[in-house]
Amino acid sequence: TLYNTYSFFSLYTNLDKFNYAEADIPLAERPELDRWILSELHTLIKKVDAFYADYEPTKAARAISDFTQDYLSNWFVRLSRRRFWKGDYQTDKISAY
Repeated sequence: TLYNTYSFFSLYTNLDKFNYAEADIPLAERPELDRWILSELHTLIKKVDAFYADYEPTKAARAISDFTQDYLSNWFVRLSRRRFWKGDYQTDKISAY
C-alpha cells in the first residue's frame, strides 16, 4: 500500500513538475481534508515517538502501517484523486501535494 501510494504521488508530481518551494500554503488556507491528514500525521508522530521511547518498535511499525492503509491510502488519496486529476495547477492542487 505504501508503494502504491508513493507511486500515485510521484506520478502526478512529476507530471505537474511540482516544486516543494512553492508548497508553503498556510494551514488555515488549506482544504479541510488536508488539515485532517496533517492532524493525523502529527498524532502518528507522537505515537511512534512514544512507542520508540518505550522500546516498542513493533507497535511503532503497526501504527505507521495503520496510518498508511487506513488514513493515507483509503481516505486521503481516494478523496483527493480528483484534485490530482485536475488540469489546472492551482492552490488546491498544490496543497494536495
